Parts: sequence; C-alpha cells; structure tokens
Amino acid sequence: MSASQRVLVVDDDLLNQEVISEFLAIGDYTIDLADDGQQAVEMVESNDYDLVLMDIMMPHMDGIEATTKIRVLADPSKAKTPVIAITARNPDTDQAIWFAIGVNDFVGKPFSEEEFIQVVSPYI
Repeated sequence: MSASQRVLVVDDDLLNQEVISEFLAIGDYTIDLADDGQQAVEMVESNDYDLVLMDIMMPHMDGIEATTKIRVLADPSKAKTPVIAITARNPDTDQAIWFAIGVNDFVGKPFSEEEFIQVVSPYI
C-alpha cells in the first residue's frame, strides 16, 4: 500500500466518512471527502484518484448517477478510475445494476474493517 495513492470517499453521512477514513488511515493514503455525487464527479474531473468509494444513496445526485457520469468523462484515465459502491441496499437485487453502470465492486453496510479491507485492497 503506497502513500502516494489518493482515495475519494463519497458519502453524505459524516460518520461513514470518518469510519472509512479511519480504515484507510492504516495505509497512509491521501483521502479526499465529498458529500454527494455531484461533488464527486467534479472532484474526479479535477484530480487524479486511484480509487473512489461511492455511497449509493445520497441527496442531489446518487452514486449510480455519479458513477455513470464518471464513466463518460473525456479523460479516459479518469473515466476508468475504480469505483467501489458502499451501500446498505440489497446486493442480490441491485448488484447487476451497479456492475452495468461501471461499479467495480461493493461493500455492504454495515461492514467490519476486515470486510472493507478485503474488498478495497485489490484496488489500491
């Protein structure tokens, strides 16, 4: 795990942002925070991220719409940034949609640090 890697955490819940940031702190990553999907798209357009951790249910623009917009960005390297969905939604009914729009993987809420690291570590 390299200190030079940059991760964007997108969640409208500050507690979730805190928990995810703490889990990532062990890897000494640069962590940026966004509160909604629109902010996430703008941040991905203007920064280089190694990974985006995207909540699905958010106000203004949800994670599905934000991921869809990221996947069609003009810069191909930004459009290919790995996106992991962080969600309390039922993966049995929704994961086909997530993968179809370009989500690389997902972590279901609530999750343990071990579960989180297991899903995230292949991407960073």
